Amino acid sequence: KGVYTHSKNGNEYYCDGDGLLTDIPSGITPLFFGHGFDVVMYRPLYESKHKFFIRPKNMFNEEIIINGELTPRFKLKPPGK
Repeated sequence: KGVYTHSKNGNEYYCDGDGLLTDIPSGITPLFFGHGFDVVMYRPLYESKHKFFIRPKNMFNEEIIINGELTPRFKLKPPGK
């Protein structure tokens, strides 16, 4: 839990915690969701038409390349900042 900054766009989100995907919609490959179907639920701290976002946990925690540098997709903001 906590406030995270998305490395690609700088938007901030509050992570409500982990969840478990209990059913897979037809036509979606289970591999997309990673091992165990663990997901992260987070909500935007900016105006959005969506109240929540859900992303596979392995994708939320992965590192991505931005300007040639490897960086976490979401960075946890220290409390009070």
